Parts: sequence; C-alpha cells; structure tokens
Amino acid sequence: MYKPEKLVWSESDFEIMGWHDCPIYGILFADNVAFNIDYIFKSILNEQNGHYKFWISPATLVFEQARNLKIEINSDFINGLEIADIHQQKLENSGYKYHMETQEGDIRLIASGYRQYIKKNPVLKKSQGLTDEERDGYSFITT
Repeated sequence: MYKPEKLVWSESDFEIMGWHDCPIYGILFADNVAFNIDYIFKSILNEQNGHYKFWISPATLVFEQARNLKIEINSDFINGLEIADIHQQKLENSGYKYHMETQEGDIRLIASGYRQYIKKNPVLKKSQGLTDEERDGYSFITT
C-alpha cells in the first residue's frame, strides 16, 4: 500500500510533484480556478512484462486568486483532457504564472499559488485513471 506524505499540497511542493498523464474531469471557474483530476502519485514498472501500474487518488487542484486565464484547447473529439506538464514561474511582485500543457492544448493563468487536495487514499491501477465508483463521482471538494 502506498501512503502519501500529506493530503494537501501547495506551490512550495511544486518541485517534487508531477502531473504527467493525469486526467482532468472538470473545471470550476470562480475566484479560484479548480480542476477535478486523478493524481498519479507513482508509476511502477513490472520488469517481467514491461507494463506499468499506477498509484492514483482523486484530487482537486485549486489555483488560488486566479486571474488572466487563457484556455486554448483544440481537439477533433472530446473524451476528456489529460495533463502533459505544469510549469510554475515566480512573479516579481507576488504570485505565480502557471502554464498547464495538456495533450489537447494549453491553459495559462496567474495565481497567488495552488493547493491540491487529495480526496481518497491511492489505489493501485493498471490504467492511468479511476472509475466513477473509485472516484466517488465528480466533485471539487477540498476536505
């Protein structure tokens, strides 16, 4: 069993986090911009068959006090979004510039920082996403 070191992560953890191949299930627009995702904590390679397994938890990724939001998504079909990478750049005055690369396009914004809330303990999966039942549906809860 894999146990994350904490349930709430922030911009100070950015260097040890990674979002490659994390699916996005929804986006909430408010004073904060929140993403309903499956967070992949760890990939494990089976040396014998060359296949991976993944420790995954449902999570809410919240960019706090977000502004200057730009979304450029282009896809021939919509079956979801998948994060390729997230870049964080510290601004001189305060806050951060974020660039979220997805397989389908880019999302850019400025925020005071972020919090990522882990909603359930990780489960080990052969695929890089959870079922609706494993996720307890789709929500933006932060507790």
